[in-house]
Amino acid sequence: MQSKLVSVQDATKTIQSGSKLTIGGNTIRRHPLALVREIIRQGIKDLTLYVWVAGIDVDMLVGAGCVRRVEAAYVGMGPLGLASNVRRAIQEGRIEYEDFSESSMLARLRAAGMGLPFLPTKVLMGTSLADHASHAKPIICPFTGEQLYAVSAAKADVAIMHGYYGDQYGNIQWPLLRDSDDIDTVIAKSADRVIVSVEQIINPQAVLTNSTMTYIPHNWVSAVVETPFGAHPGSCDGIYDPDMKHLEIYSEAAKSDLTFKKYLDEYVFGSAEEFDYLEKAAGLAQLLSLRVNR
Repeated sequence: MQSKLVSVQDATKTIQSGSKLTIGGNTIRRHPLALVREIIRQGIKDLTLYVWVAGIDVDMLVGAGCVRRVEAAYVGMGPLGLASNVRRAIQEGRIEYEDFSESSMLARLRAAGMGLPFLPTKVLMGTSLADHASHAKPIICPFTGEQLYAVSAAKADVAIMHGYYGDQYGNIQWPLLRDSDDIDTVIAKSADRVIVSVEQIINPQAVLTNSTMTYIPHNWVSAVVETPFGAHPGSCDGIYDPDMKHLEIYSEAAKSDLTFKKYLDEYVFGSAEEFDYLEKAAGLAQLLSLRVNR
């Protein structure tokens, strides 16, 4: 067992420009935004993103000019509406974008995790999604003669995600209850390397005591980073709620390239460390008010 505990800076230095990246989380929940902000600070560019239900994570990377292509089931800001940077970039031809249903994108991620080149699916039948998808092809089932679609594996070089608790070896655990609609385990298996930021590093003995709460084991993980409020301004289920005040600031700033550049200059490039960002973006009193069961 080897310690995989590193700083957010050292973890993201291993991501190369031109990489294929997949990101955990769901809409405004538990995206690894501390890692995303550091990717932007380090000037990593030309990324291809494979994501399921994405939000501010993808929107921020696109707005910062880090992305060449996005393949996703959804990118939006949940209750705040559209992901403005992504929409503008698509409309102006600055990024390539390919749309999938949630089930078909999940099948692509599962195929990658299973080491398969594709998986068959029925979910694109009767829709026009496959007509515009370069990674979906019609096939005939060799057993029944039924028409299906094959969706290719979304194999990423690196997965980044935000977890609840983890030990120094990279065992990542749920809190008290498992998240029934979470696919971070699937996302972790789909990539060659996995970087996980967590709210708190815990003692390995605590992991052994509650071993059934481990949902990403240490042998999948390349690096683990302790980043309290690492999903801010999104939520981390059961630990803190979304910071709607800052999400509204973000959404307003994302409405134009000029205002978003000012946002990045203030909150990303203007904060060398994540604690600087949290102080500037929220402050201690606001962060504490977001705590669940505070």
